[in-house]
Amino acid sequence: MDAWSPMSLEDQIRQAVEQAVPDSTVEVVANGSHFSLKVISPVFEGKKTLEKQRMVYGALKDLMAGSNAPVHAIDHLETLVLDVKFSGKQIKETEKEITLEGEDEESYLKIYNPFHRVAKLILYEDNTWVDADSMNKIGDLDLSELGLEKLDLK
Repeated sequence: MDAWSPMSLEDQIRQAVEQAVPDSTVEVVANGSHFSLKVISPVFEGKKTLEKQRMVYGALKDLMAGSNAPVHAIDHLETLVLDVKFSGKQIKETEKEITLEGEDEESYLKIYNPFHRVAKLILYEDNTWVDADSMNKIGDLDLSELGLEKLDLK
């Protein structure tokens, strides 16, 4: 899309939700003026379904207002949280960054992103972190597809 092209309705929906829901990733599927949305954000952690839905619908109020609203309905809405489990010494954690130090052979990191339906298991073996699938040694692993900007394993 060039600089002179108007933003698609799907992009307007994505942008509105991503601006209103911190650290969110949004997938929008259109069917005429009806839409399906998947939204993943750490701010959904511990919130009830209705609270999460209100956050998303609140972001879309301008696009759904009035009789000639461009968005007629949201047919399907999923609000998801990135699932991260680990054993080891946690040095630092933010919403998009985790730093772990392996302590023993029981240390691990398991990440599941329901938005992308991607999972990754990393093990601490022989004083180094390895990918559980390939058993290849890893340093800083790019897990952007899982919703993390940086993973620092020591």
